[in-house]
Amino acid sequence: VTTNVKNLIWNYISPNSYSSQVEISDLGELDVNEILFCNAVENLIKNGLTYNDSQDKKVKIYLEEDSIVVEDNGRGFTQKQFEKQLKKYANKKEVSEDEKGLGLNICVAILEEHGYKLTCEKIDTGTKMKIKIK
Repeated sequence: VTTNVKNLIWNYISPNSYSSQVEISDLGELDVNEILFCNAVENLIKNGLTYNDSQDKKVKIYLEEDSIVVEDNGRGFTQKQFEKQLKKYANKKEVSEDEKGLGLNICVAILEEHGYKLTCEKIDTGTKMKIKIK
């Protein structure tokens, strides 16, 4: 079933205490497994707020070309760090105390199941997680 993605995500996150820190632009319509897709996006939102030393923590979700972008104003995360994070569970001794969740791996698996690809870009003001949808 094709659904309005902005409304879908907002309805999913609005009951949460962090929802006032999230700004969602029009994202068009997609045919997604609503609960799984929202779980994946919520993981990106929570990571963007958790690993963020800013006074005013924010996450923006918007369209950019053929991608849904989940952008935070946190520490910044490079594609190389992202790839290392996805591989780290192969060698547990490389996992530091602040890198213990499987959320990003599950998020990637959900998005890949939808036929999407997740990439990461460190920007001057934080991180852009890009969900390539086309």
